[in-house]
Amino acid sequence: MKLFFRAVPSILMLVAGAAVATPPGDVPHAAEVGADAGVKDWQGTPYQSGGDGAESRMVLDRRLRQFNLRILLSEGRRSAYVAGAELSIVDGRGQERLRLTDAGPYVDVRLPAGRYVVQARTGGHSRQAVVQIGTAALARVHLHWPESQDEAAPAAGPGALP
Repeated sequence: MKLFFRAVPSILMLVAGAAVATPPGDVPHAAEVGADAGVKDWQGTPYQSGGDGAESRMVLDRRLRQFNLRILLSEGRRSAYVAGAELSIVDGRGQERLRLTDAGPYVDVRLPAGRYVVQARTGGHSRQAVVQIGTAALARVHLHWPESQDEAAPAAGPGALP
């Protein structure tokens, strides 16, 4: 995501016709520029992650047709979004197809048809689900942690129970 925001001013400057000198290391990858600015690739697996704000969610939704799996990460009684989770997807042969260290709350992935184990970890707790990806319909996985970190650790202070 950091590269995307760095790329936007450069793209705008190029559109305006101005020459821009980009420092080494700040050049965005081709897959991160233009219409697919948020679509990434992990060892041949296309994915996008984000959606914790209304605008970010709309951007993800516009590209959803490119994917066949949508994962939602949430926690607590109010199903608050979880961002920054570790996420992995393993296929039926035990091959890791995706590994992210800063995922969510939405992760959209394009995978070949088959059976996969989706596992996410946040706050020291893991959740997992098995999903069957077909050839036509969008598969959905919702990984939910019953307690948020705020609910799990009550604040200490005056009047707090020991």
